[in-house]
Amino acid sequence: MRSRCWFGLGLSPFRPGRPGAAAFARHRGGNPAPQGWQDLCAQDALTGGRPLAARIGEVPVLVTRTDAGMTAMIAHCGHQTGPLADGELTTVDGADCMVCPWHGSTFRLTDGAVVHGPAATGQPLLRTRVVAGRVQATPP
Repeated sequence: MRSRCWFGLGLSPFRPGRPGAAAFARHRGGNPAPQGWQDLCAQDALTGGRPLAARIGEVPVLVTRTDAGMTAMIAHCGHQTGPLADGELTTVDGADCMVCPWHGSTFRLTDGAVVHGPAATGQPLLRTRVVAGRVQATPP
């Protein structure tokens, strides 16, 4: 498969030896994103199945909490950079999913996989944890 850059971040799940935190540091224009675990929001802010838009430095992140768990993903759709925070949460075949408002690409929250296109590749996820009631994420 060909390598693809996620919105200038230098990340690609398709290259052998998938890059980690160092690649996440590169952002459009060379502005670095913070490294390590970063605070996104209060856990209590994630209620009613509503997604929340956050940032790690200048990198947009979408945070969701469902019965299946907590998810943080890059907030721009990999198809044509649609704003996933403006999309809707839905359930497809029993799995919680995020639908891009621009073209309807649907991504499974548990692993970022494409459930419905037109997106041809999955949506990148970040590792998450909760510390003292705060949701934190770190690059893959």
